[in-house]
Amino acid sequence: MKRLVMFLFCVALCAAWSVAMAAPKAPAAASKLAYLPSKVVQMKHETHAKVDCKACHHEPDFGKTDAVKKCSDKGCHDSLDKADKTEKSLYQAFHKKGGKHASCLSCHTDEAGKMDKEKGKAMKGCNKSVCHP
Repeated sequence: MKRLVMFLFCVALCAAWSVAMAAPKAPAAASKLAYLPSKVVQMKHETHAKVDCKACHHEPDFGKTDAVKKCSDKGCHDSLDKADKTEKSLYQAFHKKGGKHASCLSCHTDEAGKMDKEKGKAMKGCNKSVCHP
């Protein structure tokens, strides 16, 4: 009986290790999110570590491959037209409030509400903020 329990423990441990090793790794360097050349945002994965990766990378096969899509990749938010109000709009992916998936702005606004006023202002402002310095 002890051998069976030990064997099952080892199998579970190996399975957990395999899943952890197969998960995509976040880039160490800041990712440049560019909608307009004048509005480049440096998004650091390390500062977003408490956020589930699927909140932003919500494609159906996330975690099944190391090839994680960028927001603006073909088939995702590939419309660069600022006036586009559909889910294909990159601008809306960054700035829309509410909806099926949280945007950068909606998440930052929620987090800013949990902070003192000055720190919160830096989290959600358009200019001179953590997003658009």
